Amino acid sequence: MADNQDRPSSPLSQPNVDLASRIFREMDANHDTHITKKEAQNWWKNRFPNVNARSFFETVDEDRNEQVNFDEWILFWQKVKESGYSNDDIHFELESLESKDSWVKFELNS
Repeated sequence: MADNQDRPSSPLSQPNVDLASRIFREMDANHDTHITKKEAQNWWKNRFPNVNARSFFETVDEDRNEQVNFDEWILFWQKVKESGYSNDDIHFELESLESKDSWVKFELNS
């Protein structure tokens, strides 16, 4: 039987919250509590910066204000979890993202 932490309704694991928080702080280069498209493009500067930044914003920028704040960022990862991805799957993707690999477009439940 699966660990309770991997039920879709369970929250993100603390290691995933910690890793997502660290990535957010690193992407937010000027530390003004939100990520701009320019900061996202700089994050992926060697890996299709425009494509990755556009996909990232289409997926994560809930209020469409061209900035991703920390709440939107964590909410996105919680939605990934609620869509059936395990904490291990999410951790793998966060580690890839920390290495500045390409943005993955997740299949999310509406």
